[in-house]
Amino acid sequence: DLLGSGHTVALGDVAGRVLWTKDVSFEVARVAVDRDAAHLVVGGARGDLLLLDRMRQNVWTHRQDAPIAAVATAGSGATVFACGGPGVASGGVGMVGEDGGLLWYTELVGTPLEVAVDAAGRTVAVLLL
Repeated sequence: DLLGSGHTVALGDVAGRVLWTKDVSFEVARVAVDRDAAHLVVGGARGDLLLLDRMRQNVWTHRQDAPIAAVATAGSGATVFACGGPGVASGGVGMVGEDGGLLWYTELVGTPLEVAVDAAGRTVAVLLL
């Protein structure tokens, strides 16, 4: 918004048209879409995660105790995130399932820069600095 008191995410097409926007309650740090653009994951600067469907509906929310440094999603069943970044003592990577619950989390040695997940949600890659 013009006052800088709110935050918004948007989904657009390859022609540059905005398909929709959605206000969110946290400072957005990272976004990613699945390969069919059926889901959009939003990661926050204070650890918030939000998965939206293509109709802008909240699928689930999740919260970590560290800033979200990277996100990737294979849809509602598997969303991967990395926590950490400058000024954070240790980073980690984890996966959230279809109900928004944490499936697993592991600490990392290094600063996570990016994550990726395959379409089946079985293979995760993490780029570390």
